[in-house]
Amino acid sequence: MFGLATETGLVSPDYSVLKSITDAHIPFLLYLLKSPTIIARFVAESRGLGTGFNRLYFDRFGAIYAQLPPLAEQRQIVSFLDIKGRQVARLLRAKRQLIKLLQEQKQMLIHRAVTQGLNPDAPRKESGVAWLGEVPAHWEVVLIKTLLREIDSRSTTGKEELLSVSQYTGITPRKEKFEEGTEHITRAASLIGYKKVEVDDLVNNIMLTWNGSLGVSSYAGIVSPAYCVYRFKNNNTLPAYYHHILRTASHKDAYKIKSR
Repeated sequence: MFGLATETGLVSPDYSVLKSITDAHIPFLLYLLKSPTIIARFVAESRGLGTGFNRLYFDRFGAIYAQLPPLAEQRQIVSFLDIKGRQVARLLRAKRQLIKLLQEQKQMLIHRAVTQGLNPDAPRKESGVAWLGEVPAHWEVVLIKTLLREIDSRSTTGKEELLSVSQYTGITPRKEKFEEGTEHITRAASLIGYKKVEVDDLVNNIMLTWNGSLGVSSYAGIVSPAYCVYRFKNNNTLPAYYHHILRTASHKDAYKIKSR
């Protein structure tokens, strides 16, 4: 991790403060020191306990070879990379905006399909529930409790896969929430007593259900004892359908009203 100081100040004693002593363009050095080849040398020369606590002291840092073009060429390289960097940044912004738009369209499509069906011309009827509005005439409107039963089966070993509940991703293995090598996950001293989950069970974080932190699990595993686990009562219900409908905006509004 490197940076160019733009003002006078203090840094941690764990940091190294370096000044150029040769004919070098500092922005070029910053690009160079962040290149994959040089970073690989930093890793090789670092010393410490484990990959998360290695240190690279100046004696080993300074002994690493680096390319040094003429100063004018350094400036040309930096100018080229700055221009390309701005171009990439613009493309990334446009891509993020497109992804956001596509996600919004996807959510609208899901909401329309699971709440209104696929045939816009199908006969409709009043649901009898103000916030649900009209539904296709051949659909039923039932209380959620008639579809599910609560399950409270506890782990006796704590060795099952630990699952997480998210408003964005639903139910996923906890380890998938972090990029390998960038985050250390401390497993609870004992997961004995955590609630067991089977595939197609509905799990919700009772503290955050209002924001959509629930979903039908595609994984078997265990979740926090503070979560609720439900199982569908019969085969006439498709769990994947309820994964979507119970996470719609209208249902989240209902959860907010019901939450205490």
